Amino acid sequence: MGYISPLDDRYYDELRDYAAAVSERAFVKYRLRVEILYLDFIVNVLSRVGLLKPLGDEERMRLLSLSFSDNDYTLFKEMENRLGHDVKAVEYLLREKLSGVGLGNITHLAHLGLTSEDVNNLALGSSLGLPFIDT
Repeated sequence: MGYISPLDDRYYDELRDYAAAVSERAFVKYRLRVEILYLDFIVNVLSRVGLLKPLGDEERMRLLSLSFSDNDYTLFKEMENRLGHDVKAVEYLLREKLSGVGLGNITHLAHLGLTSEDVNNLALGSSLGLPFIDT
């Protein structure tokens, strides 16, 4: 009982692998990846016009290698419950992860110029296998 559709009941065994790609947890992972790649882009643009010191190769590697774990999902859910906004929780999660890898100097640029729909649309496309971002 409590199933939303036959997809999560009688067809679940056939769709188990797909469920991992379209779950809420996966969607948060895709949104975080969108935010990371956009942050890399915005840092690059701002540094090219002299408004920001560019990231060194090692710093950029730390940024691009940020990943999403079960602990991150738990933290995301806590933030989402507190904030009442899912994409804002992803932004705050990214800021914490940046601080954790010594990139606290760029946390203020997280989500700069993006809307929630920007992040959600790109993440949704990625979850469907469209080639917007690599995961």
